[in-house]
Amino acid sequence: MAGEWRSIAFGQLLAEPVRNGIYREKQFHGRGAKIVNMGEIFAHPRLMAVPMKRVELSDSESDRFMLNKGDLLFARRSLVAEGAGKCSVVLDINEPTTFESSIIRARPDCTKADSLFLYYFFNSAPGLHCLDTIRRQVAVAGITGSDLAKLEVTLPPLPEQRAIAHILGTLDDKIELNRRDKRDAGGDGAGAVQVVVRGFRPRPRQDGGARYGPAQAYRRSVPGFLRGFRDWGDSEGVGGHWFARSN
Repeated sequence: MAGEWRSIAFGQLLAEPVRNGIYREKQFHGRGAKIVNMGEIFAHPRLMAVPMKRVELSDSESDRFMLNKGDLLFARRSLVAEGAGKCSVVLDINEPTTFESSIIRARPDCTKADSLFLYYFFNSAPGLHCLDTIRRQVAVAGITGSDLAKLEVTLPPLPEQRAIAHILGTLDDKIELNRRDKRDAGGDGAGAVQVVVRGFRPRPRQDGGARYGPAQAYRRSVPGFLRGFRDWGDSEGVGGHWFARSN
């Protein structure tokens, strides 16, 4: 039987406060630790040990600004409104790696929350709606670490988080393999999990209206959306892809 889902401030799930990345002058670039820039956030949402630019850090900066496996990275600002708040998860690091000043690092406490589950939440329609509530638009769109920490997230007990993350992660692994095969064969390599975690929306009523609005979608669809992956019989196919029903 599924455990009870609860809402909690994102900051209470973290092992330490959120932190903005580092800024270093040009003379310090080209050597030293790898550095995650905005390009990696968007090109590699499940970040692995990929080629990156480098930056030299002092010992104190290395202590404060290094990344660990399981860290969540959020785009702090973006010229495109939808890009602010973009979430990526660090899956693998093969050498010291830091992150630039336009990125916010959040380090989940593994005894309270599963990093991969949170990554999928923040890339789901309800999670994107949450991020939209803290997005500020001035010259560029942006979010702040303090606002991010206050966001209410809805999540199940830790074992269920891990089970959900494992299923979605396994699907993403398979989709990535298929994408590579399609690229090699000249296909488009579109991924179904992108539809699963981003394309979910309430099914329309017969009169054409939405079944519920954004606020209700946040409260009602997160459990149904993610829990549906435990039981494929509770899901329905749309255009060859799958998303979970909210009821």
